[in-house]
Amino acid sequence: MKLIKTSLLSFIATMTKLVSGLVINKVVAVYAGPSGLALIGQFQSLIQILMSFSQGGVNQGVIKYTAEKKEDAEQLTLYTSASLRITLFSSVLVSVFCIIYASMLSEAVFGEDSYITLIRVFGTMVLLYAVNQWYLCTLNGRGLIGDFIKVQIIQNIFMLFFCTAMVINFETLGALYALAIGQSMVLVYLIVLRGADFFNSLKSLFITPSNTLYIKFFKFSLMTLTTAAVVPLVQIQIRNIIGDQLGDDSVGYWQGVWYISTMYLLVLTTVLSTYLLPKLSSIQEVEKLDTELIRVMKLVIPVSVLFALFIFVTKGILVNLLFDDSFQGMLPLFKWQLIGDVVKIASWVFSYLMLAKSMTKVYVYSEVFFGVLLLTLSHILLDSHGLEGITLAYLINSVFYFVFAYSNYIRWRKRN
Repeated sequence: MKLIKTSLLSFIATMTKLVSGLVINKVVAVYAGPSGLALIGQFQSLIQILMSFSQGGVNQGVIKYTAEKKEDAEQLTLYTSASLRITLFSSVLVSVFCIIYASMLSEAVFGEDSYITLIRVFGTMVLLYAVNQWYLCTLNGRGLIGDFIKVQIIQNIFMLFFCTAMVINFETLGALYALAIGQSMVLVYLIVLRGADFFNSLKSLFITPSNTLYIKFFKFSLMTLTTAAVVPLVQIQIRNIIGDQLGDDSVGYWQGVWYISTMYLLVLTTVLSTYLLPKLSSIQEVEKLDTELIRVMKLVIPVSVLFALFIFVTKGILVNLLFDDSFQGMLPLFKWQLIGDVVKIASWVFSYLMLAKSMTKVYVYSEVFFGVLLLTLSHILLDSHGLEGITLAYLINSVFYFVFAYSNYIRWRKRN
């Protein structure tokens, strides 16, 4: 799949997610306010962790090995079987965990046990989500980007109407339940679109893979689950720090800025995950890999800079358009956040090399270290700079991470 074609298809899917997400966010802002947005942000972080664990952390491995083995049907079936077994086992564990420990999770995330039913409902749906994501990764690895994008577009449109209806009728609680069950329901469309191929892929479950394949996927699990645990946990702690010192409305301001960053960076991160990971996985020659990284950098850096400049110049309009007048406290936070975004996306180009070449130890250590560093910097700079210090901490952390990711790439290149 060519970079430009993948970028265009990814852009279409991302724009539908962007538009639907922005509409949903506006509805939530109007009906729930800053404190409601903060509550939803906490739940999003929790389900981000649980969804990643429900997939066994193998999705990046599924993309890599499917891309590598797609010309060898026998090997591909064995790798498919191993990844599907890991996904099913992990999703059942997460489901049982959510049902049994719903009270503990509710207390830890929301500070009260009023959301036990919400967490248990999510637990009953997580298997469908995990299988859906697993199959989408096989499509990505096989280069079937057209179908991959179609499913994403339908999912985004469905979530737009479903979440909007739930928020209008049930306000904050409606948004929470929409998040809990909405993303699992798109599996129905996936089966309609590619039913024969989907069920044929499930047949690999009856083929017994060797233990060495589980070990290969375990490396990806360790990397993916480290990120899945560290990033949301750090965000939860940052929200708690802000809430304790400045109040829930300030949490909502930070959540709003973080949300805008996440949405516009989707255009670029989708290109990286859809194109760059399978491409780097399949390239063995150092010179070709250098060429590919340069091509990607020439695309993502200018685009990220243009996006950041546009958002900074129009931030007042965007806040009024996407939120409402009660979110004016967001405005001072954009400067450091947007610069940090540009640095972060540049570092991700090099960090994907760690995934593509299975640099497990380096990846895990770096995720933990920079997660702790971000939390530490946030503590320090919140005291000295107020809420703006949180975005300054993000920028500083992003700069250090870029230096690390680029240095790691140089070391890998010298060894190969």
